[in-house]
Amino acid sequence: MLAAVNSTGVYELRGNRLVMVLPDQGNLRGYEWEIQGDGRFILVSQAPVATGGSNYIGATLSRS
Repeated sequence: MLAAVNSTGVYELRGNRLVMVLPDQGNLRGYEWEIQGDGRFILVSQAPVATGGSNYIGATLSRS
């Protein structure tokens, strides 16, 4: 299991998506989480991945 990731900042609810609009960390800008019926969120969009960066599309976000 992956350790918790700090995804703090200001989010905005847009339809069925939770969009990071003002991240505490600059690398989270552009993250969009789609709300699932079971309370989970699936990452469906992120800023373009720079060379050597990671693609997290499909990652899940849940409350622990």
